[in-house]
Amino acid sequence: MKTFEVPDLVSATLIPGKQGENIAPGDALLINLEMGILAVADGPERNPDSSALFLERFADFIETSDLLTGGMALTDDNFGRIVEGTNVLMRSTSYHENTTFSALIVGQDNSAVLLHTGDSLIFLIRRDGKRVAQMSRTNHYMVGRSPNLFQSEIITLCDGDVALLATDGITDLAHCHGLSLEKFLFNRLDGMSPQGISHAIVASSGTVEVNLDDLGIIVANLGGIRNRVPQTDRKHMILKY
Repeated sequence: MKTFEVPDLVSATLIPGKQGENIAPGDALLINLEMGILAVADGPERNPDSSALFLERFADFIETSDLLTGGMALTDDNFGRIVEGTNVLMRSTSYHENTTFSALIVGQDNSAVLLHTGDSLIFLIRRDGKRVAQMSRTNHYMVGRSPNLFQSEIITLCDGDVALLATDGITDLAHCHGLSLEKFLFNRLDGMSPQGISHAIVASSGTVEVNLDDLGIIVANLGGIRNRVPQTDRKHMILKY
């Protein structure tokens, strides 16, 4: 298992699957707190590195552009340029490098850009943990197999929102516990702490002995990220196996 945490702000974890010793984990996570970028990707067994490679290319695209400068209030113009730039990356990705891709870019205002294609997931935990809302629409249009994102939109954030981004192993884990995904997540809302939520999910994976898919999760306090003072350093972190 691999982890990355910033107390009260973000907790990220990669959990290898329990499907066989010769199956390499294909999940990868991207975090750039200074620019408000959170993303997950899930590559295939035959090319597990494809997820991290695409996340690296996406991070480089955003960080070397002028799209998230200034106060980083999200406008129709920079939203459109972010979407088109990501679609260009998708079209330049080979079939052999296919991967899912789900991302949130948190603005300094009360909005975030959602970019999504494939069967990874994005949730918002709202109303002090009383509601778990799936924001992503599950599909089978993968990076490397589709020319454009399946879903791209600006979403409105509420005070206290916590984001949960996860690869599809979260669905597998819920089913291993005999629960729907929404019920599984609701049962593991340890307050609204990113660490508490993340650790509760990790603990539940430890009780499953076999047939568990790889799992990558990012749990983040969006208000904390939105109010974080930007730094001159725009470096990102990618968690991978």
